[in-house]
Amino acid sequence: MQEPLIPRKHRTIVAALMLAAGLLWLLRALLLAPNLDAERSEYPRLESALRELVEARGDGGAPIAAELAARHGVSMIEGRVRVVVVEQAGHAAIVQRIAALGGQIETGNGPWTQALVPLEALPDLANTPGLLFVRRPWQPLPLTSSEGVTLTLAHAWPGAGLGGQGVKVGVLDVGFLGYTNRINEGELPSGVITKSFVGDGSELDFWGHPATQHGTACAEVVHDMAPAAQLYLVNAGTEVEWSDAVDWLLAQEVDVISFSAGWPLGGPGDGTGTLSEKVSELVGDGVLWVNAAGNNARRHWMGLWNGPHSGGWHSFGPTDETNEITVTGGLQIQIGLRWDDSWGASDNDYDLFLFDSSLKEVARSENIQDGDDDPLEIIAYSVPAFGVYHVAIAKQSGAQTRTLELFSYYHDFHYQTISSSLVVPADSPGSLTVGATYWQDDALEDFSSQGPTRDGRIKPDLAAPDGVSVSAEPYSDGFYGTSASAPHVAGAAALVLDAFPTFSPTQTLNWLQDRAIDLGAAGTDNAYGAGRLNLGDPPLTVQRLEPPAALQGQTVTLSIIGSAFSPTATFCLSRSGEPSLTPLDTKWISPTRLTGTLNLGSAARGFWSALVTHSTAVSATLPNAFLVAMAQVYLPLITKNVYP
Repeated sequence: MQEPLIPRKHRTIVAALMLAAGLLWLLRALLLAPNLDAERSEYPRLESALRELVEARGDGGAPIAAELAARHGVSMIEGRVRVVVVEQAGHAAIVQRIAALGGQIETGNGPWTQALVPLEALPDLANTPGLLFVRRPWQPLPLTSSEGVTLTLAHAWPGAGLGGQGVKVGVLDVGFLGYTNRINEGELPSGVITKSFVGDGSELDFWGHPATQHGTACAEVVHDMAPAAQLYLVNAGTEVEWSDAVDWLLAQEVDVISFSAGWPLGGPGDGTGTLSEKVSELVGDGVLWVNAAGNNARRHWMGLWNGPHSGGWHSFGPTDETNEITVTGGLQIQIGLRWDDSWGASDNDYDLFLFDSSLKEVARSENIQDGDDDPLEIIAYSVPAFGVYHVAIAKQSGAQTRTLELFSYYHDFHYQTISSSLVVPADSPGSLTVGATYWQDDALEDFSSQGPTRDGRIKPDLAAPDGVSVSAEPYSDGFYGTSASAPHVAGAAALVLDAFPTFSPTQTLNWLQDRAIDLGAAGTDNAYGAGRLNLGDPPLTVQRLEPPAALQGQTVTLSIIGSAFSPTATFCLSRSGEPSLTPLDTKWISPTRLTGTLNLGSAARGFWSALVTHSTAVSATLPNAFLVAMAQVYLPLITKNVYP
């Protein structure tokens, strides 16, 4: 394999440094990527990073393996590695096998089993029949009174009787550090319901990777938008725990779930895959899923393979075979590669490499794709010092026409592709996906991920404010990112469901899109969706009558329950072919209640509709709201005495 080409400025710097040190003869050796084809085939069902750990333990013992695990983002606890086993069949047998090897099952959902397995047992586990792959868990990436409340006009809704009363909103996130403090300060309601699905049993207030108030900030925004909604705070740290959390929220009969995180490489990006399909299933169960689009517009690159042959490097530019990122010391690089093979059936084998600023290889991912694998490579590397790092793609075998995609979790690429930069499951057809606009001027944030999805659908569906104020640290100087935007939409959805309790997820989405302020290109587009969230004036609604029925001939005092009633509002009962029943008097009690006295006299039996009208001729109707029943006639019971 030839060395990857890099920009001339970096080649010059590297050469000068080596010349000064008298080490110019090392230049080619540093640039060459070693060929480990023999090692690649030894454990084909183990992810590349896990194979490296197994080999490191064999060569240098447990301390060397532990050091490598920390450098590559592998979770190790007392010699056991946290893994996800991807199953094809035989779940019970795999569970038994894990136990027999000294492992501990943490959780399982769908095709995944999450477990802690002794490092030395990983090769044996990977040979278990029915097992497809053993890999690291996928950790969701957080997509980091709000000004958005006033900007979206949500502030007017609670005063009209629409604060989200009776609506259940789940806030699913990676961590809720400090949420109890926010309750004590009044930033969150006292009645929040909490649940942790983290495998080690950590409590919400202490878990995070690292410990984070990200979910706390998201919950604050939801509460600001919909102060009367019932909040459920739920955390999860892997895709398996996330699936468990979604199942639990569904069992709690929540109406809306807000998720301000995602996986840049959690699926193909076309709405398929376990994560995205689980979201689509929720729509059929009547749950609205609101997902942040992602902050990866500048952390994404996409293009056709451009290289000479198998065994060669991909060319990002005419003289450049690497894509650069600039990294601060002490942080982690996480880079992933996917391509457009079918997941679970890839037979085109590409590999991913990371070089430091001196062009020394520091990490690689060499999963094997031989016909029944995912088209996926992921590198995680802890950076010891500030510098420029270089990402390179090599092809081992297969077609030369595949479309490749790079995602960086934390750092911008030199070569960027803004389009199709959505995280998973924001690509799901069932997701109400939200992009980010700055609250002061509605400008689209340059990091806000954009569509289309890989199958050509427009995403995001809406945009919403970010840069807003919350109390949770470190966001008190401004909560930025699509993470802040998504809970604005989730809270808005709770207000809409308060006004229209029978709305389906699709009806709620359509209602919000119809009122959005169109930005960017005219109509729906892949940057803003239908536009920036705008609730507008609270709607006049009629929700029920108290009492709901009376008898013919009665005089009854009715209460009309609804929203946005003005002091000049009037009401009547109407029925096709009958004169309207108008109250003798109408009293405005509050924005949610009108009362009036009706003489039913000889009113026709059956159902009548309720009509509320404002002085501005705005009206709302509730069909079949009131039943006029036939008056009961009581006949005396006559007993005839019969004598023998």
